[in-house]
Amino acid sequence: MNRPAVEAVNISKSFENLQVVKPLDLSIGSGEFFSLLGPSGCGKTTLLRMIAGFETPTTGCVLVSGQDMTKVPPHKRPVNMVFQSYALFPHLTIAENVAFGLKAAGEAAGNIAGKVKEALQLVHLGDYGERYPSQLSGGQQQRVALARAVVKRPQVLLLDEPLSALDLKIRHQMQEELSRLQRELGITFIMVTHDQGEALALSTRVAVFYQGNLEQVGTPEEIYEQPKTAFVASFIGQTNLLDGQVVDRQASLIRVKIADNVFLWVKDLLEGGPSKIGDPVYVVLRTQVPKVVPSAKAPAADANTNCLTATIDQKSYQGHVTDYWLKLDCGITLRTSVNTSAESNFQLDDKVAVVIEADSAYVLADGAAHPRPKELVVV
Repeated sequence: MNRPAVEAVNISKSFENLQVVKPLDLSIGSGEFFSLLGPSGCGKTTLLRMIAGFETPTTGCVLVSGQDMTKVPPHKRPVNMVFQSYALFPHLTIAENVAFGLKAAGEAAGNIAGKVKEALQLVHLGDYGERYPSQLSGGQQQRVALARAVVKRPQVLLLDEPLSALDLKIRHQMQEELSRLQRELGITFIMVTHDQGEALALSTRVAVFYQGNLEQVGTPEEIYEQPKTAFVASFIGQTNLLDGQVVDRQASLIRVKIADNVFLWVKDLLEGGPSKIGDPVYVVLRTQVPKVVPSAKAPAADANTNCLTATIDQKSYQGHVTDYWLKLDCGITLRTSVNTSAESNFQLDDKVAVVIEADSAYVLADGAAHPRPKELVVV
């Protein structure tokens, strides 16, 4: 059985009295495109720098292909790093920038030109070798940084927010390039990003961080469809997160009180066993779940279909979708995204019915161990 490409074993990092990465174990498989995802200050970049060797763990160790790298200096590790700032040498040509690491490693002069040419062709810059960084666009400079990182064929390529400095269109193009490059090279990519869409689109697996904690590791589908904590549910996608209490259950569905005389039937997906009557929970409603219909067309409510009354409090036209903020009669506000059409063109202050299918909503554990994220505004 092949060893994982990278293992972090009981690793943590503190700066003076601040623990920025709390003790965790993480295993990243060979050939994975793995993303470390979370908001600024959550510890993801510090973990990447410990893998690269730029930071020393306070506890634990880093293994690459089974070899302990904790005390190995960065330049001797079989990894390479692409920085957010590109870090190109402005006085060197593109070819000289790409060749720099090979020369520093003592590569035979006769091999360098061929390897540089191959690396530039990989990033579609085969004809740019004699230009200088100042003559290239931001996207092209990032391609050069990638070529310089992969020219030595590291076992692991580390990417620290590699696309955050690019505008939206170029960023999407570079996401496609990163995906193609990883498939062609077949080496392990570990990318730090705060962009959830980027992580979901590119990754085979994602690790979500919050306040130094490793909240969840899983495939993009698992992270989106089966979040384990309130933070993951809030951070991934657009989500309504409602406080509630279990008051009844029926097979795999539970009835949750979200306000005085306001109840929802939802799925019970709590990890560790079914919810019990009286348990505090969070009700998770992705913004595509609540459906809006004219009050006159409200369906009858039952254990499979919830139907609430609301007023259109705010709307935002997004082109193919329109976002609505729905103020329920109980005072709770829900956000929903609906396909834009003449039938769904509601106006401010319209009275509407909000339809929520029970099997499209679910609960997460509430309580001190699973606090609502403080810095996120979730309605």
